[in-house]
Amino acid sequence: MRTERFKGVLLSTALIVTSFSLLALLIPPTGPASAVPCCPPYYEVIATVTSMIDGDTTWVRIENIVEELDPEGEVYEGNSEKVRYEGGVDAPETWTNPPEPGSLEATEFIENLIPVGATVYLDLNDLSIGGQTGRPYRGARERLIAVIYVEIEGWWVNVNAELLRWGMEEYPEFDWLKYIYYPSEWDPYEWLEDNYPYVRGYTPPPPQSVDVDISPGYQSGVPRAMLTYAVTVTNTDNELDGYYLSVSDSAGWAPTISENLLENIEPSENRIVTLSVTIPENAVGYADDNIIVIVTSMADNTMSDNDSCITHAVSPKAEFSLATLYDVNLDLNHWIENGSKLVAKFYKYDNITLQAENVIDEFSPPKHIENIENLPHPLDLPVEIVTLVLTTDNTENVISTIASFTVRKVDLEMRSMDIPFYWSMAPPGSEERLDLETEFMEIPFYWAQTPS
Repeated sequence: MRTERFKGVLLSTALIVTSFSLLALLIPPTGPASAVPCCPPYYEVIATVTSMIDGDTTWVRIENIVEELDPEGEVYEGNSEKVRYEGGVDAPETWTNPPEPGSLEATEFIENLIPVGATVYLDLNDLSIGGQTGRPYRGARERLIAVIYVEIEGWWVNVNAELLRWGMEEYPEFDWLKYIYYPSEWDPYEWLEDNYPYVRGYTPPPPQSVDVDISPGYQSGVPRAMLTYAVTVTNTDNELDGYYLSVSDSAGWAPTISENLLENIEPSENRIVTLSVTIPENAVGYADDNIIVIVTSMADNTMSDNDSCITHAVSPKAEFSLATLYDVNLDLNHWIENGSKLVAKFYKYDNITLQAENVIDEFSPPKHIENIENLPHPLDLPVEIVTLVLTTDNTENVISTIASFTVRKVDLEMRSMDIPFYWSMAPPGSEERLDLETEFMEIPFYWAQTPS
């Protein structure tokens, strides 16, 4: 059934393309030949873009499944998924040092095409099989493999094809079809043809009388944290104007803006207002609120612009892990309502004998604290037990305990396995190598007294 439907779509597309080609012979062109709007493409899934990874991989949230899918693919509404672009398309890597030429530009190109909050339409690759699980629609890293479509000003655009066309023109030395040999429903060379209907080839629309931009486009926080965004409003007209501002959101978290009316803005002048949203205490972990600010001209209410951003609610977190024999990592994301100091207290294994303490933060509550820190033992001793507590100005007065971590044998085992790798990466004869050698030899000495 899926193959017959796919063939039907190809046949319909071929007829449509042929019709447009015949019309092009009769009607004088008003723009590039490829700038031809076309009918909606085939897709199975509607999703919302939540973040960018790089030029060929995007995070989305599944909103709706419009066609029957193989349930073994485990594609469900509400899921967050990484989508890897299909058709053999590959973009330069951003994770290398330095990033590969064109990698940052490719990411920016995709961000402009499908910004965070955009609605996209996924045609999943039935021929992809997950590397570890064997699930359909997925690649070796279990990411969804798909062609992504987006509707822009009434035109349907194949994002994969847009990236391929742009990349081959801007960075021809790069192999943009590196994975063309992978099993795929699509022939990407068709995307490069002049009559391929799902590409833009268009010129930007004429300037509006106003432009609005929200920065950043995405933030996350724990319940009760207040996040702020900068909303920049620019007069792009040639005359003095003023603007009405309104705000709406999808989750009902009651965002506000510092000003609802901007008056007497000169041409090319911009004003910045603050958008604020407080994540509700009852926000479900990993929930999103899509916030939209609409700016309308006072001189002509038909002229307006809007931009959106996403506020993401995450569960509070305070997690320790062993970094070295003498250090711990703290991954912290918490809302603090009282107290004055956040303190890491280091104890011996009896959990009574306090060895030393490290004041992580001093503050006036309430405060949202989010950071990842390396905390060395203040006495440069092996870490046994470390406890994160909230105190008054006097660190002996503990108000509450937020997290506690006990170093166990399994932690020492993992560290022993890590040290040879880091040792091989350190320069020969360096102090770093000497420290790693010393630590490696000391671990067996402390093994006996470390709990299981």
